[in-house]
Amino acid sequence: MFQIPRMHSSHYYSFPKLAVDPEAAGPKEHLPRLGVWIGATLNCVALALNRIAEMVPSASGLKFLFQGNRLYIWMGICVAIMIIRMFVTRPFIYNSAVAAYLAAPLITDDIAWETEYYTSLLLPIHNISVAVVLGFLYLFLCLSVLRMTRMTSCSFDKMQLQLFIQALVICTTTAIAALFYVVVEFVALPRSFVIATNVVWQLSHGVHGFVYICLNKQVRTQVRKMIGCAKQTKPIITVSNTITAVN
Repeated sequence: MFQIPRMHSSHYYSFPKLAVDPEAAGPKEHLPRLGVWIGATLNCVALALNRIAEMVPSASGLKFLFQGNRLYIWMGICVAIMIIRMFVTRPFIYNSAVAAYLAAPLITDDIAWETEYYTSLLLPIHNISVAVVLGFLYLFLCLSVLRMTRMTSCSFDKMQLQLFIQALVICTTTAIAALFYVVVEFVALPRSFVIATNVVWQLSHGVHGFVYICLNKQVRTQVRKMIGCAKQTKPIITVSNTITAVN
């Protein structure tokens, strides 16, 4: 739905309801997108904590946070924050100049007023916090893994390494997208950089599927079954002959 204005090279007045008029449409038609972004970033933080708890012996005490039904608590927290977030900020309007949803939608001649009216500090604060937290957690994890391999000559199995790479790639793209969006909100940059930021934001969501398919054998097998490309295994029948000797 959000790609329609881009395909038509349109602006706010071409699709006022789709672009979201904050006075007419309200937050329910647009702000779920921001809520989903908040939930996705919080999931990345939880994923980083999970990797630390599983791979760093000194942090094994954190494993209880992800055991049993506690996983549903993490999911509930993310969903609750996603819902609350939709009602504490103004909606963003589509900016046709840079093909993205930014604080200044360029629908009037007063850019300063637009920026002041639509800009919310909640999103930049959240994005910066997520980038800092993810950077700290993964720096701690990488240093801990390197120290363990040097001091004890221990090695991690293939499954642990794959899970670590999956989490690292997913969280890295999310952190980069978060920082880029903060920069373009407050710094005057070339149009090409803003469009690249929008592409990175889309990549931070779309790359997850490719990461799982490339690095997760179980997911790859299930995908093959879904599209009918799974290898058919022939059943192996073993026949045993028993000879009984009678005296």
